[in-house]
Amino acid sequence: MSTRARRAIVEVREGSCIGCGLCLPDCPAGALAVPDGTSRLADDRCCIGCGACVAACPEGAIRLVEREALPFDIGSVMERLIPRGEAAVIRYLETLRASGEDALHRRAIAYLDEHDTRVPACRGEDILTDEADGELDPIAGMEVAAPSRGRGSRDGHDLEAGAGSEAGGGR
Repeated sequence: MSTRARRAIVEVREGSCIGCGLCLPDCPAGALAVPDGTSRLADDRCCIGCGACVAACPEGAIRLVEREALPFDIGSVMERLIPRGEAAVIRYLETLRASGEDALHRRAIAYLDEHDTRVPACRGEDILTDEADGELDPIAGMEVAAPSRGRGSRDGHDLEAGAGSEAGGGR
């Protein structure tokens, strides 16, 4: 079991949340859920402490606090995002890249690769590279396939709800 540590993490104030769900699409890591009509942090390990949900809440019910929490875990994030589909994974990878989190970006890509999950493309460019040329990835040192019709792939594995599936070739 992971040891808790003090870190920045979101907190939803009881009684202030109206359950509108506007915070959900703004959380790139998919750390929030709205069970029973109230927003909740679904998993400490998924919250990156970015505060995107704080800005999205019209009631001011969400805030960033420093508290004891389980450590961030990229595997937990990916497990939550993959069933939500390619768009959710792309958004998270874009967020990591935009915020300069290169090490986390590499770990997320490695997780997708290790779980035979298609590595998605982003806006016509491969998420792993700055160019959609199918050449060696300068970040992770992996070969990547050039995107077809705006979507990237790795070894023919697709990003599908729940798991990667083979769409045509294996390793």
